[in-house]
Amino acid sequence: MYGGEEVERMVKHGIDPGKIIVSPNTVHIPNAKDFSREPKSSLLFIGRLQAGSRRNSKRADILIESFARLQGAIKDDIVLDIVGGGEEEGALKQLVAELGVADKVYFHGHIEDSEILSLLLSKAIALVSPGHVGLSVLQSFGHGVPVVTGRAVQYRRETQHLHNALTGCKVIMGPEFYNLRHRHNSLLVETQQELVAELEKLCNQPAYAAELGRNAYLHYVRERPLSRMLDGFRKAIEE
Repeated sequence: MYGGEEVERMVKHGIDPGKIIVSPNTVHIPNAKDFSREPKSSLLFIGRLQAGSRRNSKRADILIESFARLQGAIKDDIVLDIVGGGEEEGALKQLVAELGVADKVYFHGHIEDSEILSLLLSKAIALVSPGHVGLSVLQSFGHGVPVVTGRAVQYRRETQHLHNALTGCKVIMGPEFYNLRHRHNSLLVETQQELVAELEKLCNQPAYAAELGRNAYLHYVRERPLSRMLDGFRKAIEE
């Protein structure tokens, strides 16, 4: 299994716990570094730009609207970096123009170069993904950057389907979501008003953002290095 959150349910259904091996899902970050106390100048989004009607949409539109509401309440030089491409890119650029923040929102397209991603992450106050989250959680943690996303709760015990309180949508969360610890290495919000308030606090209180980022980095290096995942595969093969 890629995470331990379903082990108890599997055992209750009669599976021998001795046959269950957990290999925590993660991502290798060759240039992992704790940037939590470095100078910050941006909020960051990483993911496909999909319509809100898509089940696992990360809802960049909610972030853009929230960023527009922050203007005047945060430093004028803080920008929004959006990494990723998709069918909604044109509509999101139009939204940015309509909200009057086109000079502060940068669309970088899809990026695979780890050095470029590291540079963007090093400047990020937080990685913000209102809807679905995936391996970008670990990517963010590996650079000392906290994650802000919607609080999600399980609504069907027999599946991995969760209900995202912020977007009001059902999402299929992978094990990456369960790395998030509210007010420890991440912030889990339930409304857009709460999202705006928490982002304002992060932007205006660097020490608070740095504390969450430091905890995020420690979680990655201690709990989710690639070696932990490989150990699980090795155990499954050799034992």
